[in-house]
Amino acid sequence: MIYKRFDTIPYKMLIEILSTGDFKLLSDEETPEEELKDIWESIEREYMQQNPTDNEEKIIKYTKEVYYFETKHKQVLTFCEVLKFDYDSEVVEILKNYGYSIDHHNYLERVPVVEREANALLDKAMKFQNMIPKTEPGKRVTVDEMLASYGAILQIDFDYNTVTASKVVALGKQIDLKVKALERSQINQ
Repeated sequence: MIYKRFDTIPYKMLIEILSTGDFKLLSDEETPEEELKDIWESIEREYMQQNPTDNEEKIIKYTKEVYYFETKHKQVLTFCEVLKFDYDSEVVEILKNYGYSIDHHNYLERVPVVEREANALLDKAMKFQNMIPKTEPGKRVTVDEMLASYGAILQIDFDYNTVTASKVVALGKQIDLKVKALERSQINQ
């Protein structure tokens, strides 16, 4: 099965993909990566449009950057390990495309330099990690706890593991309306 639309993807899966960047979770069958990437971008865009909270957007954006730079760092180090054993033109081309100065003639002496330069990727990841808004200690709420509070406030029950992302966004909007109505009723008393 492939989750192709925002209104069908389970909320927990959406959160997992947002935090890891692993959009391959959208499908449990053989699917071209480019197709899954396009589907994910569409789902993510709709989620952001329907649930525009600044804090969440920052967390998602910066978490993606952290994941990107950490992954790229691991890739570069892996490529360097390959070159320590033998020259590989494809690996050298990838490293060149990443902006590293390396070629067939100097690859052995450049590998340690590339490894050191790759550590700058971790510095960038840490920069973005530090930009992620912090939650108060002890105030971290799990997805299940959040969904349980939605159900309690709205006096409904649903399966936390299969509830779709669009339904969670709609429930969040209903809670906002309920809170505003309660605030208005307290002002009028």
